[in-house]
Amino acid sequence: MSGLRVRIGCIGAVTALVAMSACTSGSATHAPPRGVTGCNHMFSIGDAGTGLGLDWDSDSHAYGDQVFVYVCDGAAEAVTVDAPPRASISPPSARVGTAALLQFRVLVERGAHGAFHFRFTDGSGGAFGDVRLPRIVAEKQSWHFAEA
Repeated sequence: MSGLRVRIGCIGAVTALVAMSACTSGSATHAPPRGVTGCNHMFSIGDAGTGLGLDWDSDSHAYGDQVFVYVCDGAAEAVTVDAPPRASISPPSARVGTAALLQFRVLVERGAHGAFHFRFTDGSGGAFGDVRLPRIVAEKQSWHFAEA
């Protein structure tokens, strides 16, 4: 689904972790990161070097299989996610605590291409960070995530 947006506000990290354990994947399971600093693609934002990150696997997946992307959030108040064409990301809304590990379900259809666009904002809605990752790489019978 092109242009799908996910808005994330504030909720306890424990709730987010409990919700993650209830979800299953149609393909090989990618273990969630160990804590909010455990994402495999961490980056710093701002003068204080606030840690935010994304985590995904680079395995090949069948079209239509459910796959997960994790957000490791150390300080942002909200995250908005745009999915690339012919891909979707859910839940449509969730909340984040002061330090949270969030799980997003991703579905990719044949013909999908492009990167997810994550925008992190502060409590007043001001820009806090921006990243276009991961990118969908389409193959004949499968697809995978890539960094750039």
